[in-house]
Amino acid sequence: MKPKKILTLFMCFMLLFLSLPSEAFAKSAYPTIETTLEDNEICLSGRKLFEVKARNSKGEKIRATVKHNGKKLEPAWDDNEKTSYTLIFTQEGENIVNISASSDGGKKKELVYHIFYRKTEKGGTVGKTVWSVELFTLGCSYLIEPQELVMYEGENAAMMLIRLLHSNGFLGYYGGEIKEGFYLGYIADGDSEKETYNSYKKSGTVKNPKKLDIHPNIPKIISDNLERTMSFYDPSDYEKNFKGYIGEFVISNGSGWMYSVNNNFPNVGFADYYPSDDDVIRVQFTLGYGADIGGFSSMGSDIPDIDNNIRSGYYEVACKDALTKAI
Repeated sequence: MKPKKILTLFMCFMLLFLSLPSEAFAKSAYPTIETTLEDNEICLSGRKLFEVKARNSKGEKIRATVKHNGKKLEPAWDDNEKTSYTLIFTQEGENIVNISASSDGGKKKELVYHIFYRKTEKGGTVGKTVWSVELFTLGCSYLIEPQELVMYEGENAAMMLIRLLHSNGFLGYYGGEIKEGFYLGYIADGDSEKETYNSYKKSGTVKNPKKLDIHPNIPKIISDNLERTMSFYDPSDYEKNFKGYIGEFVISNGSGWMYSVNNNFPNVGFADYYPSDDDVIRVQFTLGYGADIGGFSSMGSDIPDIDNNIRSGYYEVACKDALTKAI
């Protein structure tokens, strides 16, 4: 065939291809599912929280069906980004988790995970985790440098956090209860005598108290974004009004404590997360609802000023888990 005819046929094919409606391509695609589970992983703790992100071919969030040993699980928490579920192990050995989602004209995606549970008596050691408490957004360093923390059966992340704070000389002021609805309002000087602070209750007493010794010097890249997106922002607010207590609404209306696990921000609180062996848990201070630390999307949509913020965050944030473990 002559080159001219080949070119003509190619152009006709491309015109036909481009004229097809976008729905034709959507129908040929399948839904996608992402999870924080790992196939064939071993769990020593009796509970495990995991996340599911199910999307149709257009990238829109859809509902997934999750079953544990054939029994349907209800979400622990659901928002516009992801859905969290909790595995409660009663059967030693192999546990089967099925995750499925349907969309795009009835097309189905299914994932199967094999999770092996090894029972440990309550109070027994079920692994080790690495924790840190960070003040990088304030232009400061670690409040608590990365350290290994032994994990005990039955402990949730709230219990471990309070143990971490006390062993390093600091107090926590929190809402809810350690076992349910826990919210970290403030981290404070270890010698604070106030039983409550801004309606949050004290976490107990500390044997060897330390001062926070914080001197905010907020980086310009963060400060510029806060001035653009926050309704309140005052870099001198800590020194003037909160010295000795760092947490909710200090310096900006978007400030507070968030935590990431293995570079992912859970959409549940500390009390609902049961750490796994080798987790890297970084407790991070944010000034912008997580947009300054890579966690804005985990906040959902029911927050002030959401239209002024960028769902992907102020900037790209690197994964620091390997560095945290190395330190």
